[in-house]
Amino acid sequence: MQVGITGHRGLSNEVETHVRALLADAIKEYDPAELVGVSCIADGPDSWFAEAVLSHGGRIEIVVPAGEYRQSLPAKHHAAYDELLRQASDIHETGMTTSDSQAHMTGSEILVGDQGQDRAGQTGRTRPGVVWRSATPGARARRPTGR
Repeated sequence: MQVGITGHRGLSNEVETHVRALLADAIKEYDPAELVGVSCIADGPDSWFAEAVLSHGGRIEIVVPAGEYRQSLPAKHHAAYDELLRQASDIHETGMTTSDSQAHMTGSEILVGDQGQDRAGQTGRTRPGVVWRSATPGARARRPTGR
């Protein structure tokens, strides 16, 4: 079962505690062997969700809205971003360079549009201009380098 998330950034510590607990409770409803969390892994609920999915035993797929996306996130989030990206079973890229509202919207469309599609073992394009790379055996995956 694929479950995607997109959330707000810059939440207070009190809200973070509450949201993390809600995410953990919601994820417990899914069979870990079938759970695939899909996220852009920005700081905040996006990455908290991905962490919760992994803690529950599920897999994560990452949507990268732009080549400059990581640099647009707070520097204090880069290590967590890199670690989640490293653990991703699949990585989806828009092919855009600039991390702007258009790239973020395209990333969100991928996140929402990909839910429920069977892509096991595929490598290629899911829609025009969007590249999907699989980390499944025999397929290529983009992994972070030099970070």
